[in-house]
Amino acid sequence: MIGSVAMMLEMSFGLEAEAKNVWHAMQSVFAQGNSTPDLSKPGEGVKMISTQAFGDLVVSELDKTPIPA
Repeated sequence: MIGSVAMMLEMSFGLEAEAKNVWHAMQSVFAQGNSTPDLSKPGEGVKMISTQAFGDLVVSELDKTPIPA
């Protein structure tokens, strides 16, 4: 769903920078070793977390993104 929002921002609203920020936030959460059961299989070296927890981590990553002036 989060990826769909990023695509909507880019393709429907022309908000490329905002979409890029969402993609980067998601990638950062994955890079930290987190995933959800619908995206990864157990035993792939990832920490399985709930969809809500994943979304919360993405929001936390987005909070770290500087807002352009």
